[in-house]
Amino acid sequence: MMKRSFHTCVLAFGIISGLLIAHIAYRRHSEITARPPERELRKPKEPMTFEDIMSLKQDDPTLVDFIRREAIHLPSTEPYNLKNPDQKHFSEIGQSEYMDNQILHGQRNGFFIEVGAIDGEYLSNTLYFERELGWTGLLIEPNTDTYQSLLLKNRKAYSVNAALSPIPYPTEIIF
Repeated sequence: MMKRSFHTCVLAFGIISGLLIAHIAYRRHSEITARPPERELRKPKEPMTFEDIMSLKQDDPTLVDFIRREAIHLPSTEPYNLKNPDQKHFSEIGQSEYMDNQILHGQRNGFFIEVGAIDGEYLSNTLYFERELGWTGLLIEPNTDTYQSLLLKNRKAYSVNAALSPIPYPTEIIF
């Protein structure tokens, strides 16, 4: 019984943390995803190197512009290309169904952030919300191979082949 309570607490903490992050991201959605016209972006005289990027703080306008221009892929306008198109929930242990039924109660047109999006379908906690409830969001996947598979799924969310940095500067993460 104690073990089940612990797992329930861990799941609840994860869900609440995810909701908090999604709420913050949703509030800042227009700031994060707004792309200024190309003429307004500062263009470096030479292409930015990995070393140039690594020296910039996370909120440096040059880094933000670089990410907007070079790293983030826009939501697809193509039809979904799913391996299991008839499947409704893709979560590992029912997280999307639980979140929808117990917490969000069918909330429509939200904004999510999925860290570790894998291929955008397998074990996805957000695909249900995107397809069934009109949500969009940001899919973050650090593995280059699975990220390429994610792009082929034609998700209706922004995506980036990156990892979250534990420090306030870009860094290379080995895992």
